[in-house]
Amino acid sequence: MCKRCRALKNMNIGLKSSVILLLMFIPTVSSLYLFLSSPQGVSMALLLVLVGVLSALAVGIALSVNRQMTRQLKAITRLVDQVGIGDYAARAEVLSEDELGSMANELNYMLDNTLTLIPSQKECEAMQAATRKLQEEVAEIHQLRAIAARMQEAALQV
Repeated sequence: MCKRCRALKNMNIGLKSSVILLLMFIPTVSSLYLFLSSPQGVSMALLLVLVGVLSALAVGIALSVNRQMTRQLKAITRLVDQVGIGDYAARAEVLSEDELGSMANELNYMLDNTLTLIPSQKECEAMQAATRKLQEEVAEIHQLRAIAARMQEAALQV
């Protein structure tokens, strides 16, 4: 029986699965055989498996964080698009408690305050009607003054 086979037979299950994982990462079986033929090679193989597992875990965490950030940014982008077309009642969904979630919250608060400052269409029409009425009254007062001035002239001539 070869040395490699005896070494694998004596290893526990965890090490066997580690070797199987290592086989997925090493491109050729022959280089793996040469690598594992020495005691330092087995230690190095375990180290490589550990590094691979930790790397996969780090990539998984990074993808999760990236997904969460992207979802919040998409919600903020949708809000900005809606406000851009004039929908000031739109609000961003707050999906996280981080800086992006805080930004979405502040944008919602800002839009709430902005809505109180922007007059509604009815208010604009009411202001325009009041302005027209005031202009008409001022024109009537001007006409009355002109009539009073003519009457005063006529009274002075008599």
